[in-house]
Amino acid sequence: MMPNNVEIPIEVLCSGKPEVFDNFYGAFGYGNTDFTYTAPYKRQYQYLSAYNNHGEYMRIHNILTSHGQGDKFFIEDGQNYGNPQHDGQPTPPEHYYYDKVVSRVESGVLRYNWETVDQAYDVIVGSNMKLIVEACYIPSALRSHPSAPSYDLADYNEWHDFIFEFVTHLINRYGLEEVRTWYFEVWNEPDNVKEWVENPAYFLALYDYFVAAVKAVDEKLKVGGPAVKQHFGSFGAGAITIFKAFMDHCSKGINYKNGMKGSPLDFISIHCKGGRPGFSRNPSTQTMFDSIKEYAEILEDYPEFKSLEFFNDESDVVWSGNLGVDNESWLNFRNTHYFPGFVCKMVNQYITIVRKELGLNLTIVDSDNCHLHWEKRLFSGNRSQFTPFFTYPSTDLLRKSIFNAYILLGKLGNEMIPVASAADGFGNKFGALATRSSSGVFSVMVWNFEDGVEDDINERTINLNFSDLNVPVSSKLVHYRIDKHHSNAHQVWAEMGKPKRPTLSQIEDLRSREHLEMLEPVKDIAKTTDLFLALDMPMHSISLVMIVPANEEVLNTPSTPEGSREIGGNGNEQVFLSWSPIKSDRFSHYEVYRREVGTEKYTKISTDYSVDISVYVDSTVQHQVSYEYVVAAVDYFGHTSNKSSSVVID
Repeated sequence: MMPNNVEIPIEVLCSGKPEVFDNFYGAFGYGNTDFTYTAPYKRQYQYLSAYNNHGEYMRIHNILTSHGQGDKFFIEDGQNYGNPQHDGQPTPPEHYYYDKVVSRVESGVLRYNWETVDQAYDVIVGSNMKLIVEACYIPSALRSHPSAPSYDLADYNEWHDFIFEFVTHLINRYGLEEVRTWYFEVWNEPDNVKEWVENPAYFLALYDYFVAAVKAVDEKLKVGGPAVKQHFGSFGAGAITIFKAFMDHCSKGINYKNGMKGSPLDFISIHCKGGRPGFSRNPSTQTMFDSIKEYAEILEDYPEFKSLEFFNDESDVVWSGNLGVDNESWLNFRNTHYFPGFVCKMVNQYITIVRKELGLNLTIVDSDNCHLHWEKRLFSGNRSQFTPFFTYPSTDLLRKSIFNAYILLGKLGNEMIPVASAADGFGNKFGALATRSSSGVFSVMVWNFEDGVEDDINERTINLNFSDLNVPVSSKLVHYRIDKHHSNAHQVWAEMGKPKRPTLSQIEDLRSREHLEMLEPVKDIAKTTDLFLALDMPMHSISLVMIVPANEEVLNTPSTPEGSREIGGNGNEQVFLSWSPIKSDRFSHYEVYRREVGTEKYTKISTDYSVDISVYVDSTVQHQVSYEYVVAAVDYFGHTSNKSSSVVID
């Protein structure tokens, strides 16, 4: 126990009644669509899909107004969301029809072009992720005038027909069974439209024609909304108005499309976050959950919708993701261990507050934190899980600590085990989420986290007691940690003196520490029915304790790596490798082996435990030398799989 620590008892009731535990937090997002198929974003997807139980859903803006020009308008014009700004303003004629999905020929007939949709969605589906299809905004060809605001719809019947053709195309390309696992959301934050707040009928009609079109393609497709913001102060002032009008309309309003009562609704979505620049410099889980409670109270008036799927599909620490440390210095928390600590506590509280206390059927929590293009330089503090070694559009990425939070959460099991504590502050200032997998692996996430960016306060010793554990012979104890000094490349960078352009040696040091790190070596556990662990937890720290029983099953052989030679952040040549992740809760790390083409002996080039995802960057290559690589997987008992087939990189 650390000096002056308060001891906190937490009981893991291993024989208690388990509950299903699902990856409801495995959803991400960004704006807009056209970044998806650029080289930096393709690289980001290689990371996002490189671990077991990775993010399942992606939600992106502007699919219907995608322009097919990648990051052109971000790089050349500085447009944060990558679309040329023209709503209600004079613009060059070529910008009137910047969106390519639908256009109007001289006869007035609509012509569809799904190329940009396919470019983006192929990347996402190819990364083994699913879509939350957000039908925002109105394409230019469907507005009252091409330069009219992006919510200005000229003809609702044309909107219906366009959505019908859009969804039909998705099914033809990706298959009905796949698309049935997606979600179709009518808009993004309709409360931003003043005209809709003043008269919600326009938005409600948009939804009626939208849901009718989707359901006309296939009745089992899931449609919902309204994806309104939270309300605090003057922020989101129209959100409650839109939400109440939407719920009332879906319940008993006159449907604008068919004249019948109500409108189909499969899920309910809102956007509630922990604060915003200009309002608070202390991101707060209480701010987030108090806002959710406000919507839950409204839902009490609509019992017919109480069991519907419930989303917070922009569940971020703060708003204004395009701002970084150059704008607000306190946003540096996005670079540090504070960000993953907030997210892990948030996941635990979604269970205790939203599911259990409020009784909502929470199925999606989407953190809108994949805005890679906003991370313009190393640790600029934007809403991204990665930071570039040189200026965007760099593909040479370093993992932020927040990325390790999702790897840690991905190691939780599929059953939730009860935990209990009589300590004051349990579930708010500290807590635990205990799980068990179908193969018998116990994974317990323990957190010590109080809202506020100060670290050096309220260290605690969490006395974790597993009762009725019944550990079999030859089990292993694994202890991962995220804190100031673990799983935190930003701290390593700070100790280097925060170099703007790290040397090659510094880059290698950063890469050796960017992964999810263990607090201590893997330990043997003797056969026992009880286990006691004293965890010294600094403020804003996360531990994951795993008890892994022996298993004779050998890990699968990794897939053949794919790779390419490229120029790294220091101007050095390097090789980037990726392969499919091993899907096993006994997986520990990969070993990467290399040899020069024409030689016989492979040499292990990865350091122990550091390659915890199916991505590797070899920055030690020589110019004009060809290399051959193979990969093996290692479990927590030190057993190594067969080596993969090799890939040659010239």
